[in-house]
Amino acid sequence: MKIIRFKTPRATSGIIDGYTVDFSLSYIENKNGFLKDIETYHVFRIHISRVALINWGFRNVMFNSDAIRIAFPFAVEFAYDKVKDGTLKDFEEFRITVSEGYDTYLYDLDKIKPEEIDGYEIKFENHVTTIDQKIETNKIADSIITCRDSINAIVHDKHKNILLKLTQERSLLHLFRSVNNEEEFKYATSALANLTTDMNIDLLRELTGENKKSELKSIGLLEKLLASIDDESDIIINPLRNINRIRQSFPTHSDLAGVIKSLKYFNISYPVENHNEAWNILIENYKMLLTKLLEKIIKSGSTQASV
Repeated sequence: MKIIRFKTPRATSGIIDGYTVDFSLSYIENKNGFLKDIETYHVFRIHISRVALINWGFRNVMFNSDAIRIAFPFAVEFAYDKVKDGTLKDFEEFRITVSEGYDTYLYDLDKIKPEEIDGYEIKFENHVTTIDQKIETNKIADSIITCRDSINAIVHDKHKNILLKLTQERSLLHLFRSVNNEEEFKYATSALANLTTDMNIDLLRELTGENKKSELKSIGLLEKLLASIDDESDIIINPLRNINRIRQSFPTHSDLAGVIKSLKYFNISYPVENHNEAWNILIENYKMLLTKLLEKIIKSGSTQASV
């Protein structure tokens, strides 16, 4: 078993306008038999911009306790990803800004107890992924990346700009991973939702005629754009919205009815029993909606609408 154990964090002055927190943690790898366990020490520095805090509704943040509680879930998520990918370094630095895609705070501060941060553990069970599972997941991931590239190439040819952004490149890594439990499913669906909503807002506003004061976000703008092509945008927009609803609700279960409804949309029962199977269903649906989006963009070339 592998374990990440957090130690007492420390809020420091940062290089960006906002707050910086250093999280010290140890990585423990329990060896079998009589072999010595391995323990290494690491620091995660989390910068959170003031603009992001204001965007999340945190206008009166206390320098020490509040900043630590707000930053802690990000440190947990990053640590989890780094161990899963085998890329954990002695020192890691992360920026949490709106421009990096963090326009919404997904966590419930009431569930983050300051006294529980020191000693908080993430445990990694030894799961075995079969070759068939790995190949199937990689095939879907490869198709998704290829389709995204095709969409961006066609849009760029018309408008000298791309439609699908990739602010958080680590989101792509989740497409190639197996998902073995609820914790991994939570992180994976969060990454998938980042991919589905990370679009070129400025381009979408330009193509739809929506000004900057419009309350429409990425999916709403895309829906309006697709409506100018034909009346079949639901096959793209509905799965996008349901993936995003799962992401918004799953970390805290604050909207359990919404989670159940969105999972049911993909014929996934709640509670999820086979997380890897559920994950493959979600990314397969993402692949299919991207394929439909590509078809519509190609179709728009021969119609009055211009994507």
